[in-house]
Amino acid sequence: MPDRELLVVTAKIVLVDEYQAALDSDIRELVAVSKLDPGCLQYDLHQSIEDKNVYFLYETWVSEESLADHMDAAHVKAWQRLSEGKIAGFELLKMIKLM
Repeated sequence: MPDRELLVVTAKIVLVDEYQAALDSDIRELVAVSKLDPGCLQYDLHQSIEDKNVYFLYETWVSEESLADHMDAAHVKAWQRLSEGKIAGFELLKMIKLM
């Protein structure tokens, strides 16, 4: 499959400061499990060196369908419940590779 047909997803997550320490291990667990999801080719977690509350996910999926299945997975739903009210900001971008 040419790279340009793959779905690239980036997500910027800003945690509420008082919950950062507790959620750090939870987001790492989410990433570890998500890497095993069908259709996941890449699922990388980054943390800002300037603000410990800012996390960045870089994901590559074989299709929109595989991403949709991931979003409906039990571990994603559990993360959403666990982090509810503890996220100060969230931005998701879906892209395709052009070059």
